[in-house]
Amino acid sequence: MEQRKLTYLLLIIGLLTFFYSNLFSQERPDISSPMTISPISETNEEMKIEKPTNNTSHLNKPTEYGSMHGNAILGSLGDSSSYVIVPHDFLFNNQTYDGSIEMWIYPTDVSNTPVLISKGATGNQTFLLGISSSDSKLFFRIGSTVYDDPGSTTIPLNQWTHVAVTWTGGSNFVVSFYINGVLSGTTGAISATMNSNTDEVRIGGSQFWPDCFFSGNIDEVRFWDPTLTPEQVAVNRFVGLGDGYEADLNNALTNSTFYDGLISSWTFNTGGHAYDDFNDFDGTYHNCGAYWASAAGFPMPYNMVLHCPGGDSNYVRVPNNSVFVQNGAGSFEAWVYQTEQSTTHIIASKGDFDLFWGIRASIGNRQVLCINGNPQYENSDGIAIELNTWTHVAVTWLSSSGDYIVNFYVNGQKSGSTLTQTNTWQSNTEQFIIGGWTYGLNNNFKGYIDEFRMWDNVLTEEKIRKNMSVSGRNLISDVYLDAIWNFDGNLLNFSSTSGINGTFKNGSTNACRLSGYLNENTTAAYGSWLVAHPTTIFDDSLAHGKFYKSVPNKEIPDQATILDTINIPGLYSSVFSSMALFLHIQHEQNTNLDITLTAPNGHSVDVSTDNGSSSDNGYLTILWDGASHQITGTTLLAPWTKDVRPENPMGTMNNTSIEGNWILQIADDASSNTGKLIGWGVHFNGVVTDIEDEGTIPTEFALEQNYPNPFNPTTKIEYSIANAGLVELKIYNILGEEITTLVNEIQNPGKHTIEFNGIDLSSGVYFYRI
Repeated sequence: MEQRKLTYLLLIIGLLTFFYSNLFSQERPDISSPMTISPISETNEEMKIEKPTNNTSHLNKPTEYGSMHGNAILGSLGDSSSYVIVPHDFLFNNQTYDGSIEMWIYPTDVSNTPVLISKGATGNQTFLLGISSSDSKLFFRIGSTVYDDPGSTTIPLNQWTHVAVTWTGGSNFVVSFYINGVLSGTTGAISATMNSNTDEVRIGGSQFWPDCFFSGNIDEVRFWDPTLTPEQVAVNRFVGLGDGYEADLNNALTNSTFYDGLISSWTFNTGGHAYDDFNDFDGTYHNCGAYWASAAGFPMPYNMVLHCPGGDSNYVRVPNNSVFVQNGAGSFEAWVYQTEQSTTHIIASKGDFDLFWGIRASIGNRQVLCINGNPQYENSDGIAIELNTWTHVAVTWLSSSGDYIVNFYVNGQKSGSTLTQTNTWQSNTEQFIIGGWTYGLNNNFKGYIDEFRMWDNVLTEEKIRKNMSVSGRNLISDVYLDAIWNFDGNLLNFSSTSGINGTFKNGSTNACRLSGYLNENTTAAYGSWLVAHPTTIFDDSLAHGKFYKSVPNKEIPDQATILDTINIPGLYSSVFSSMALFLHIQHEQNTNLDITLTAPNGHSVDVSTDNGSSSDNGYLTILWDGASHQITGTTLLAPWTKDVRPENPMGTMNNTSIEGNWILQIADDASSNTGKLIGWGVHFNGVVTDIEDEGTIPTEFALEQNYPNPFNPTTKIEYSIANAGLVELKIYNILGEEITTLVNEIQNPGKHTIEFNGIDLSSGVYFYRI
């Protein structure tokens, strides 16, 4: 009986919801209202504002900047009982001709000749890599033969160092040692026998020498079949390989020349076990464990990207799937960094001329979209894509009465004219390709690609701006997001669509790889010389929530000062307990930048003054007073990963109210370098609303008449909601066809305002409906 009552109740709710929706759309003129666009003569777009959630605690809010991705390390190593156990497999015995081992280490004591990794017990040893207590240099043991590093490089204490050993021979082995990507020394050919046994592999200890345990931290341990080349050692050391169940399924990664022969990769980034996502040689923790690094991005970078060298079969292949049939509406977006532009370099394609999106040299390095051959959609009057600069690009398309309406975007701004051409979608069963085109090797992309996303709706300019700097890991709940590849150590798709993981397996040699830094092939100790890929940011612990945001895409001239303002409307009087500042800046030298934030009450704080180095690549960070690492410190490299403490505390900005003008000032105080302010934003924790303003919370739903009306080209739409919930606000033409979605998110009760720009629409009457 109780179950039957519940069924009736749900049915009634469903009926009432249906009736309520239709009652408001058909009988309430203020819920579906007409508006008129007068002939358009010019654009006058204003900055759009997001209203934050009115929540007294920031700790439980959903984070805007992604989730659950960072770098964990193997820690609590420091006695004879602490190590990782990897069960025996014949592959660990079978490297009798050549092989390689690499890892990051942070030793705190080497007085007991610590062992980094080993296999074999007394009298029947396969291999052992350790640090000599006598000279702090690496040594490698094959069977009973010891190979000492003939070089002069020692292993420092209390800092991260990348080490690698390679061997080749068969019976007379030649062993090479690498420190921080640099060849330290190579031995002569020495006779040895790599014994076969069924003993476990130990990381951080040895069955052979149990008292020679490692003290400190270890990260990114890899075991290879081949002898790594110096280039492989250098460029791979900053990339966390694997990090995802079945990351190398069907050799998805090891079909790249850079990962060929990789047997195991233990990243320690997932709790429970020391997982190996290549051959499932999972280890178990023995009186030790995986711990999040004290600073995300150290020693592994917080963001990795896809490197495409151009030519041949250098691209990522994705299996055919019905999700790629976006014949009604769709969008592509990605971050790109072009190192060469000589023809049409393709970002993504499917088939020959059935579908491709790229950047065309003949139209001034601007975007092009091809749907079913000709005519192609060329962004000839749009924004040119610069070389050797990270740029966010996007394209949207909409099918309407036999035409396809196409728009392009660069760094969150509409690029050039809307293009409308008669066309039909051509479906095929070919693979989807990222970074290339199977019908022309000269058209394969050359440079770097990150955060490639595919949507089955038309992204608004507002949504592109809102999400372009946000980690795609936080967007996977969006029902319109069909696919996302973020290349953070794998080629996996993170959307709910199954069967579209990427692979480097293209039927021939593939020289694509994953990349941690722009200059990772430089060999040196981890330091400020590294240039990161500042594309998107994650925030897995702070959960700051949403930001009032500006995406000005504003140039920072040499030895000049720029200002940008976010105006927060005075919808209610409020104070806050603390705040966060998001910054996304591209610049050649952070050491030349002075950044100041000014509150509506006139109080200013210098959040960063000449911090960074002469070789960094801007800012991509969230600054807040509670961050564990300060921007003036040396423990983090620019762009300072997910969060950092400002140079001076922001606090409550001298008890200012949040409403009014927030002004960001950036001054370039030295010569010979320029940059760009991509975007920034402010977020407030513990917002308190005055009790006398509680009466402004609406008691019913309402959709107001837009103003001005008629308009040219922008108008504002106000609406009120009484309860928190999912809000959709859409624009329709006079035929009832959906034009765009302005709002599609959960919102709190209150009065809301959204701006609509109709510059791309013909003059006429349109309707909006909530």
